[in-house]
Amino acid sequence: MSSEEELIHVPDMSLSRQYFLATSGPEEQRTTAQNALFKGIDENNMAPFYKFVCTEQGWSRDDALLARMEQSNQEELEKLDARLKDAEENLGESEVSDALRVRAEHFARIGDKSRI
Repeated sequence: MSSEEELIHVPDMSLSRQYFLATSGPEEQRTTAQNALFKGIDENNMAPFYKFVCTEQGWSRDDALLARMEQSNQEELEKLDARLKDAEENLGESEVSDALRVRAEHFARIGDKSRI
């Protein structure tokens, strides 16, 4: 990683805090925390995490939002897979490693623990 690259905080731990507050925090903070949680999930296209929190807490799920996030995740994954394939076929080990790291960061960013 070059010194010019910005450090990416993956996963976004502020969403863990919002999840905690939405489920276990003071009653007066729960709605605000849940709204902040859903906003962060939407902004980061966190479809797997969205499914988890809705299922875990029994919250209603917006199927249109979920479909949009899943589509966005699939498109990003296709780009990342193409980058990895190119690195494996045409580039060196460090480029393959970089492509794998970026792919893992994507799964961490969207909250897909099963594919990291």
